[in-house]
Amino acid sequence: MIGCFMQTFKRDGIRGLYAGTVPALAANIAENSVLFACYGLCQKAVAYSVGKKVSLNLKLIRS
Repeated sequence: MIGCFMQTFKRDGIRGLYAGTVPALAANIAENSVLFACYGLCQKAVAYSVGKKVSLNLKLIRS
């Protein structure tokens, strides 16, 4: 890992270490926004299926 870091830094400088960061960051942001939206929808679906009006009334079951 250190060898790869040093070779990249020597060959491409500091910009080489961040190459590909923007597309990865954009994909991560898109994925997390979809997961966040689906989480809320799933909470509402579970609340509806167990007969609760609001998902805030659901209790966490710990094992």
